[in-house]
Amino acid sequence: MGFEKFCFIKAGNSDNRLIHALVERWGPSTHTDQKEAAKSSIGFWGKRMLETMFNMIKSWNERDEQKREEKEAKTIAREELKLAKEAEIQRRREAELTQIKAVDDAHMFKVMTMDPNNLLPAQRH
Repeated sequence: MGFEKFCFIKAGNSDNRLIHALVERWGPSTHTDQKEAAKSSIGFWGKRMLETMFNMIKSWNERDEQKREEKEAKTIAREELKLAKEAEIQRRREAELTQIKAVDDAHMFKVMTMDPNNLLPAQRH
């Protein structure tokens, strides 16, 4: 992995202090002057460190993705529960209004049948 490829590693939500420290350590040995440029290269441990950093960042990104998916799933479940509660409240309100209308209709029927003015002429005495 070259320096350019290393610079484009996506660090996700992690802080970049470790990457900056590695670049600071690596920078002077690779950018001193032209004569040393030919012999400047990353050693075995530097390569291992870069590979480890890359794998750590990759796992952090995967973990962040999993957390985001879990959060979305919880949000969806919460919204579905909220909608179910609202539907139950609406159903109960409709049942209550139906019951009130039935009581009002029964009362109106009683008033209409008991009032002598509403009786048919054959029913009046």
